[in-house]
Amino acid sequence: GRRQAALAAAGGLAFGYLAVTVPTFIWSFVAVLVWLGIRHRAIAAKLVAIALPAALALPVAWTVRNAIELDALVPIATNNGYQLLLGNNENATPGSGVDVDISSHRSARNLDEVESNRHYQDEAIDWITEHPGEAVALYVGKAANYFAFRNDLATGSESSSFRDFVAAVSYLPLLALFVVRLALFRRRPLTSLERLLSVLVIGNAIVLAVYTTRVRYRLPLDALMILVVAGFLAMLLTKARRTRSAA
Repeated sequence: GRRQAALAAAGGLAFGYLAVTVPTFIWSFVAVLVWLGIRHRAIAAKLVAIALPAALALPVAWTVRNAIELDALVPIATNNGYQLLLGNNENATPGSGVDVDISSHRSARNLDEVESNRHYQDEAIDWITEHPGEAVALYVGKAANYFAFRNDLATGSESSSFRDFVAAVSYLPLLALFVVRLALFRRRPLTSLERLLSVLVIGNAIVLAVYTTRVRYRLPLDALMILVVAGFLAMLLTKARRTRSAA
């Protein structure tokens, strides 16, 4: 119907905007398309036919802009190599984020924006291939750090113990309930929507850990975690009411 078509187009445009803003959201769009194909098989092809072109509109336009301005084929952004190196070098730690020394990897040549990005990417890939064990351990640490309630700030003067306390008491119970909900999937199977939201939350950690993880990179996905936990609590409250009524 028209309403479904409008929602598909709006969703596609929104994901296109997200992809231009944060390119790692591209995988989330693919996950949603797969979910639509499984959940709404009868109309999946029509939904994808509307959502996919809508999602591609802005990224394609921005890529064309890059080709004109940079005289090179640059899909969306020229900082993926830099981000990859920040999270994969001899000085990186699971929580170092952008506060890491990569001066030894800077080129002595005068490179333009596209060349610098390619240089940083090559440097990161070289380090990963030369130190596979360290790279795997670092990746696991970065994936765990994705779910941290705080990060060390590059501007240490902005750190605050009270801010850390508020972050801990507001986020850690949410994370604990989210983990409990997933752990109970056999006794209480996840709904189709819960599965999608959970995949998006966990998948984002898996993708970002390739680069580097920070609390602020996770925040947009916390809303999805809240939805899963809210549904879980509602289910527990409903069960408790029924138990009291039966008694």
